[in-house]
Amino acid sequence: MKYLFLVILLFGPPGCGKGTQGHMLLQRLKVAIPSISTGEMLRSEIASGTALGVESKAVMGAGGLVDDDLINRLLEARVARSDCDEGFLLDGYPRTRAQAEFLDGLLGRRGLGSPLVIHLDVPADVLIGRMIARRQCGKCGLMFNILSKRPRTPSRCDDC
Repeated sequence: MKYLFLVILLFGPPGCGKGTQGHMLLQRLKVAIPSISTGEMLRSEIASGTALGVESKAVMGAGGLVDDDLINRLLEARVARSDCDEGFLLDGYPRTRAQAEFLDGLLGRRGLGSPLVIHLDVPADVLIGRMIARRQCGKCGLMFNILSKRPRTPSRCDDC
């Protein structure tokens, strides 16, 4: 099945499997659009040393949360890349009303329709189990789970 343009929004609490389900969904639909999470987007911008990355790093380094305006500017820059020419999947964005209104305006300015919205509902006890076993590599940001997605070497990321 070929789409002209596809925007998918995946919602759910931390640990519900948005990243995993997003990847499987894109494979199942046979679409070559990127899956974009705000965390990965922030890490990429910071690692690349872009102006938005420098601004994000300063906020995060001071212990602050990146505000809606900065996240929205990061998203706008990210979806302007050529790999988003046929669409994109957003993992956990928008998180606030301001972000939702921004996304609606962005899609409207680009002449795009409404996104497909998918909410992942997972029981609280399952989420808690997943979260307490979740780890993230401090060097590259890769997520792993010490129970279900163990690294080959304990306490070390497989990529690093």
